[in-house]
Amino acid sequence: MKPFLNKPDFTTTCAYRKKDKGINNLPLLNSTEFENNILMFILTSYGTEQGNYLPLMQDLDVILESKR
Repeated sequence: MKPFLNKPDFTTTCAYRKKDKGINNLPLLNSTEFENNILMFILTSYGTEQGNYLPLMQDLDVILESKR
């Protein structure tokens, strides 16, 4: 993210200020806690899609088909 955020057009548009170049998020990639959080996010997203969004889309399709 940092290379993207340091682009001149982004920094002037969003008033993003450059920070110390020695700080980055690479150590997070070796973190078990971060890995667990990402896994929980992926599983929660998948569960939400399967349990809520797909049935909702099916119901909406049925409603739209009945209106034709």
